[in-house]
Amino acid sequence: MKIIFLCIFFLPTSWGAFTYTPKPAEISKSDFHRYIIPQLRSINREFFTLMQDFHPQHRFVFKLKKNVELAIEQGKMFQSKCSVSFKAPNIKAENSNACSKSLSQVKTNWVKIGNFLNQASLSLQDPSKGVTTEKLPSLQTTQEHLFNMHLKISNKISSIQFTFGTDLESNYEIKDVLKDMEMFEKSYDIYLFNSMRSDSKEMYFAAYRYFVTPIKIFVLSKKDKKYLLKNIEKLNFAWNDFHMKLTKTNRPVSKGTSSLATQIHRRWNSILKIALR
Repeated sequence: MKIIFLCIFFLPTSWGAFTYTPKPAEISKSDFHRYIIPQLRSINREFFTLMQDFHPQHRFVFKLKKNVELAIEQGKMFQSKCSVSFKAPNIKAENSNACSKSLSQVKTNWVKIGNFLNQASLSLQDPSKGVTTEKLPSLQTTQEHLFNMHLKISNKISSIQFTFGTDLESNYEIKDVLKDMEMFEKSYDIYLFNSMRSDSKEMYFAAYRYFVTPIKIFVLSKKDKKYLLKNIEKLNFAWNDFHMKLTKTNRPVSKGTSSLATQIHRRWNSILKIALR
């Protein structure tokens, strides 16, 4: 009876899923940083691309998503290499120029995000995009909130730019900007799910909540290898459940979406093989 129970318990959660027996998982420091982290970054990026078949505004909203992630990455680079407490004439000219350029890149990208927000707002009014009348008021309210957050962040970046490398004091630091950017990204992610087709929203949001978000917060941002190892079975179940619903049902998906889902599936299984070999 015990043997039968074990066989049933460890059946794969979806056809083609990588199956494993419960043994202590381990990942070397080298494998974690050189292989696991890059693979998970790709999975995080590709997951949102998978939504395009089910999203009426895909041309604008996913460009915006990509630029938000880039702006946060640029802001973190500025934070690690530069300090807004640098004051003239203590700061070296070459450092000041490099940091000013880095901050300008953050601002330039954030301006692009504003442009994409405007385009996404206009596309909401286009009946051909498939946004239902019932959804429209709620989505417009969310967009207004995003516009306000975007403006607030723009003003903070401008304040830091104006005072950087001078004797003037800024009311903000880059850590304030990054915190607001991350809140903007979370709000924007919710907007993405609320504006996508109703028949797919629930399964995508479940994968986002139980697979994508924990990986992004604990593994990609905090580099917490222990979290990944401790929760790898839960993450595996969440991904396989989503993958099965997307590819093994009668849900209409494009060939490109199906191929990308298979690619993500292979990435995730390669991570499991390293962790559980």
